[in-house]
This record gives sequence, structure tokens and C-alpha cells, in this order.
Amino acid sequence: MLISDPEVAAALDAATSVDAMRQALLAAYDGRLVAPPRAAASLGAGRMVLTAGHMEGQWYGYRAYDTFGHPEAEQVVVLHDGRTGAVRAVAVGRNWARGAPAHWAGWRWTRWPARTRRPSA
Repeated sequence: MLISDPEVAAALDAATSVDAMRQALLAAYDGRLVAPPRAAASLGAGRMVLTAGHMEGQWYGYRAYDTFGHPEAEQVVVLHDGRTGAVRAVAVGRNWARGAPAHWAGWRWTRWPARTRRPSA
């Protein structure tokens, strides 16, 4: 499945986005969301950046983008099935930096600090 910016925007509402982010934060706190720091490769005038995440038993995936600043630069998000490894969706677009893929896939590449108390459910 290839998903574009307009399709992501049309499929999401505020409540769904907030719920996906809440679930990701709780999963990170519980140790079920693996979200290492982003990696970058220097390419002279810019970098290629990769973020990755894994919700144990559900999905894993990555987002790749560059920092060249081109006017038509796009990012790609690839979502794999966590049980089979099959690619379930590929999203390509310019709006990912505003958080759409994090909401779309339930991904956020930050960790809930271990010293923080778990919010009540």
C-alpha cells in the first residue's frame, strides 16, 4: 500500500492522533516500544537521516529523509508487519516532518524517561 500526504491527512482526526501518541508513550514506558536515536550519514552539503522503531509483536519500520533543503524534498516511511516481516505500507510525502507518520503508524521515536512515573490509564 502506497500512502500519500493527502491520504494520511484525510484518514486522521485529532482523537485518533492523540490516542496513537498516548499508546506509543505507554508502550515506550512499558518497554514494548523500541525507538533508538536517529542515525545520519553525512553527504557533504547535507545528510541522509534514518529513524527506526519497533512495537514488539506488532510492527517495525523506519523513516528516511535528507537535510539538503530542496524545495521538493520528500520523506519515506516504511511499515513492516511485526510477525511476518511483510511490508504493510509505504508513505511518501513532504508533510512527515509535521508529525503525520508518527500519528499514522503510532510511531514516535522518543523514549519515555525511565525515571518518569507511568501516567494513569
